[in-house]
Amino acid sequence: MADEHLWTDLGGGLLGNHQIADDMLTAMYGECRVSAFARPVPGGMKKNAGDNITWYHNLPIPDSLDGSLEETGEIPVRMLAFGKRSMDVTEHGVALQFSHKLETLFKFKIDQIFKERLAQHQAETMDNEATRDGFLSSDVKIVATPTSLTGLTFGTGGAPVATAAAPMTKDHVKKISAYMWDTIHVPFYTRPSKKGNIGNQGEGGNDHYVCLSAGGNIENLLLDPDVASWQKAMGKGDMLYRNEQCNLHNIRFVRINRQNAFADEIDDNGLISDAVFFGAEAVAYAEVETPSLRMQPNWGARGGLLHAMFWYGIYNYAPFWNFSDDGLAKMIRFSSL
Repeated sequence: MADEHLWTDLGGGLLGNHQIADDMLTAMYGECRVSAFARPVPGGMKKNAGDNITWYHNLPIPDSLDGSLEETGEIPVRMLAFGKRSMDVTEHGVALQFSHKLETLFKFKIDQIFKERLAQHQAETMDNEATRDGFLSSDVKIVATPTSLTGLTFGTGGAPVATAAAPMTKDHVKKISAYMWDTIHVPFYTRPSKKGNIGNQGEGGNDHYVCLSAGGNIENLLLDPDVASWQKAMGKGDMLYRNEQCNLHNIRFVRINRQNAFADEIDDNGLISDAVFFGAEAVAYAEVETPSLRMQPNWGARGGLLHAMFWYGIYNYAPFWNFSDDGLAKMIRFSSL
């Protein structure tokens, strides 16, 4: 019985190489670069130091209504409070197996086909994981839901508290931007230096927030003539990220077009799509072994006639902060019951 993982037939005698076109077509999926917006944990993570990393942060000193002192009085003493977050790193990867027979008789170069497909799979998997465990996880405590074309309600427990009653509009974006800047005081997104650029990020200023969103939200925004005119006015040099669609109220919108990461029509009425707004210190990335492609010429036994190519890494994602408090919350999800 043929083993489908060895590709001994490939559906109808492809190994015979009868009248096969010179180019192999590849089924492609949409671009998704979510993981590029994660940041390394402070200090990084080292080998031979266990599977858990902890990072600490200090908390704000409570406000004083009056800081004046009596001439002979004591200066009041406060204790600085600290918090911490922890994350376990885990193994990740997938392999493609093939036989010596396939490598010898097949028309196309198997190693190149496998490299391209595995590299794509690695990138898509890491983006899906960064979304699930970071940007759209329940550790993002503040969740915004549109209750009208201009109104929003904010949940602070990691889940939406209302059902969406309207698609995303420029009024919602304005309120989310104001909430991040004036209410929870989120610092603007900090872009990596040129030397440390990851994926879809080039050089530019640190004077904005970022929204990663599925297409539905952005398409609704662009139905507004004001938003559409602002987008048209943006030149090529104004775009900082791949798939950036518009810049609205100091928020740059980056379209994510893969359902496994950011889904369209997430509510029963099909009004809104997955989205997340964030500034600095959004999602942490801990890496012990960098994900990379590898080759194993003797996969199992059979005298070295079975081979495999695979990608493998040890890493994980998690939000830097899991609070809804002023000064501690760094992200806002856009979602619905």
